[in-house]
Amino acid sequence: MTRAAVSLHHSSSAVSHTLLTLETELGVDLFHRLPRGMALTDAGEAFVAAARRALHEAEVARGSVDAIRGLVAGRVSVAAVLGFSVALADLIGDFSRRYPNVVVRVFPPEGTDGVVEMVRSGACEVGFTWAPTVPDDLDAVRVSGDPSAVVVPQGHRLAGRRQVHISDLRGERMVAPLATSTMRSGFDELFRRHNVKPEVVAEAATNEMVLELVRAGVGCTVTFASSAAPVTGRGALALQIVDHPSNYFSLVTRARQEPTPAARAFCDLAIERFS
Repeated sequence: MTRAAVSLHHSSSAVSHTLLTLETELGVDLFHRLPRGMALTDAGEAFVAAARRALHEAEVARGSVDAIRGLVAGRVSVAAVLGFSVALADLIGDFSRRYPNVVVRVFPPEGTDGVVEMVRSGACEVGFTWAPTVPDDLDAVRVSGDPSAVVVPQGHRLAGRRQVHISDLRGERMVAPLATSTMRSGFDELFRRHNVKPEVVAEAATNEMVLELVRAGVGCTVTFASSAAPVTGRGALALQIVDHPSNYFSLVTRARQEPTPAARAFCDLAIERFS
């Protein structure tokens, strides 16, 4: 409640009063009051979904008026898997130059299916995922391919090569994403496909920290080639993996829902840029 009050620039008592008034009007509790914090009831979950749709339609209405005036303004909420951060940053850079009145908010998913769930729930209008399929209530357009690369510290025994096989990593000290990370399933699957058991000596929650640990000499890792850019030539090297297909990312939106003009412009630019 306190965090909500800060976000809304109201007092906690005012927010609490508004919530109690709404619950009285609806005749149900929207939240379980817990010793520490609050949790949505089933009725609350249903109300949130409907409220998000209503807010989305209001945003579409406002944006449509701005579009008639020749303006694109508002906000776009984007969920993206961690490995897409470099490509997404470049995309947002182009978008912000074209549409300076639009605020882009980027949210990390909490699990491997997080992007899909955030778009389905309406928490985000746009998502980028490498999931090969999405539910029927979503639309997906393949927008970008990014090969995997082996990243090694400078001076490593493989550093003199341009290409490596996954089998070359057998027995090597490896830095991996956390088991709960959206990137861990792809990391494990790559080694499983080549019948190699990685010797994981360190884990990190973000791809940036994984790469910094490699740069510091803790071990090697496998990640998307574009993601290795921040440490390449700065204590680490990225090596091409032989006979390994690219990872393809898809742009995901809700089907049968009119996007806001800002979200439509963002999706159009993504497809234009990556094609």
